[in-house]
Amino acid sequence: MASTIYSGIQPAVHVLDAIPRSSLMWKLKEKFMALSIIMKIQLVIFQFAVIGFIAFLGTNEHNSGRMASNQSKAGYWGDVTSNVDWCEDNYVKSPYIAEFWNTMSSIGMTTISTCGLVMSIRHRLERRFIVTYFFFLLVGIGSIFFHASLLRSTQLLDEVPMAFVILSLIYLGEATHREHTHAGESVKYPKHSLSGLGRHKGMVWFLIALGVISVSAELAFPGHAWIFQLIFGGMVIFLTVRALQLYNRYSHVDTACRLAELSMALFLTGTIIWLSEPVVCGTWGFLNLHAIWHFFAAGGCYFYIIFSQFLRFALLGKKPKLSIEGKYLLLPIVYPLVENAGAPADSHGKDQ
Repeated sequence: MASTIYSGIQPAVHVLDAIPRSSLMWKLKEKFMALSIIMKIQLVIFQFAVIGFIAFLGTNEHNSGRMASNQSKAGYWGDVTSNVDWCEDNYVKSPYIAEFWNTMSSIGMTTISTCGLVMSIRHRLERRFIVTYFFFLLVGIGSIFFHASLLRSTQLLDEVPMAFVILSLIYLGEATHREHTHAGESVKYPKHSLSGLGRHKGMVWFLIALGVISVSAELAFPGHAWIFQLIFGGMVIFLTVRALQLYNRYSHVDTACRLAELSMALFLTGTIIWLSEPVVCGTWGFLNLHAIWHFFAAGGCYFYIIFSQFLRFALLGKKPKLSIEGKYLLLPIVYPLVENAGAPADSHGKDQ
């Protein structure tokens, strides 16, 4: 039996061995083999998530898979005017809150982002991190208003910051990639450049333009939620690809890679939960999967930010410290032990 299996796979082995080492396929194979088992599994999950997202775009736009329920009631904010109404029954817990559990989970998102923003200001981190935490906070606040009212106007308060927080996360990855392009290079930056966005004005304006386009599409086609979802999904895919590239390139920065793995695991698990809700709404709607998605999305976003912080500080030679402190509600935080490092560390140096 074993010999039969071996003889069956032997031709495939010879085909792999025949791939020229200089070819693109060989380079992709080497990059994939360099990833950890966890990241390989997450990459496969991500592929299924993309397929699921495409299928999700074809669902009923207005109700997002919602099935009618006789438990929903009329409430303070009137009729639903948003183009998305999630599975949770409306105004069941309170006449002033349309989706109670979705609103409560949004408060948790606001709490996490507030802790990150306070920490980044208190430790005088670069402007890029402060801006990202600020948009993260706006997502939480907008989500509270949206799920409490299910109005079209408050939906925009939720979705517009979502676009800009993803663009901010893209900026964190792109800036790191550009600033440390050559392995082993030690570049001395002017002191003022460490404050944030000045070195990448072209990229900043491009990302702002992309955000404006996504928001314009949301405003111009209010009855077609799939347009914004498609643009937003493209941003998330690009962010994921860049995160995998950074993970592979800086695999020697061990702590940063563990933070990246946790971020990806939370993001991808949350995405599967989000995509599953319209499918199971009729039978498992009581699970309030969208509220659970909020926690996974918030955790994934938060850990991606502190992954970016740790990697940034390590490459700048600032000796990043990962700490858990009670004043930040026991959330892990990252800050530099060396405040004013003159130059980035060798990009192949181990993190301390």
